[in-house]
This record gives sequence, C-alpha cells and structure tokens, in this order.
Amino acid sequence: MIAYERPDLFGYKESRYRLIEVPEPAEMLDALAAVLGISIVVSKTRQLFIFKGVRIHLDRVESLGDFIEFEGIAADGGDPSVFAELLNDLRRSFGIRDGDLLSVSYSDLLRSDSPA
Repeated sequence: MIAYERPDLFGYKESRYRLIEVPEPAEMLDALAAVLGISIVVSKTRQLFIFKGVRIHLDRVESLGDFIEFEGIAADGGDPSVFAELLNDLRRSFGIRDGDLLSVSYSDLLRSDSPA
C-alpha cells in the first residue's frame, strides 16, 4: 500500500509517501472496503524506467489514456531541487508543455468525467 501526501498543484511538487507491506492484500481490501467503502477504482498498467535517479512512469489508465510522470527521489531531509534541471531536460526531451501538466490524480480525473 502506498500512502501519498502531496498538494494538487501544476508543475513540480514535493510528495511524501509511505510504503506499507501488505502480506494479505485481498483481506486488506475487503476490510478497508467494509469500513470505508470504495469510491473509485483506478485500473492502470505502468512501465517503470530509471534515468539518473529519476523514475519515469509510463502509465496507461483505463478510460483516461496514456500518461508520463517523472519522479526524482530525494532521501529524507534531502534537497528535492537537485532534480530541477534534469526534470526540465526530460520535459523538453519528451515535448511536455506547461499546458500538458495535470494538478490532480487519476482518481480525480475519473470522478470529473473530463478528458485528460
């Protein structure tokens, strides 16, 4: 399970997350669904590449389409700005313009029924 904490902003943003090993994922899903309900399901496939310490996620999201995400991983207490130049270079290399950036999650896009 991955718990994310990040602002809904355009452009680069700092994210904090926690990875939690779930030895019984089906049981955990059943328990959480019983207590919290399920508001939406995001079905995606992801290809992951790593380039100079930046994770490049190529996502195909059912009902939304294809997406790319760059994720520079800074150690706890590390300075995330060290990735700024590399992230800008990657954006240029992939032809990603400011207008292509999203500020919300896949689940938010699915809830809004707006084209991505």
